[in-house]
Amino acid sequence: MSYTDLRDFTPEYRLVVSDFNTQEMVYEIETEKLGGGTHGRTYVGNWRAVIKRNGEEIFRSQDFVTGTPHTHREAAIELIEYLTDDIGAYDCSFPIEEAFTDYDGNWVYITQ
Repeated sequence: MSYTDLRDFTPEYRLVVSDFNTQEMVYEIETEKLGGGTHGRTYVGNWRAVIKRNGEEIFRSQDFVTGTPHTHREAAIELIEYLTDDIGAYDCSFPIEEAFTDYDGNWVYITQ
């Protein structure tokens, strides 16, 4: 796959996590299962991801690989913990925003 493929990817899932202490938005993680995926199902293999910190892109890759089954949300959380090397520093139990794409490509927002 080329960089163009990665640049033009369409995320299937978005998670915005906040700093545990301040509750301010810090990271926005968008993921897509290579080959296509459905929110809520688990997958093994390669993922594409883009991560932004306070609106600035800091990570873009299609080389994230899971060896055990992951949902889109689990992959996003693992990526942010890997990137920050700070497990538990971000409150992923109550994200500011969580959304996935439906079969028509529209964003569906999840409220808690």
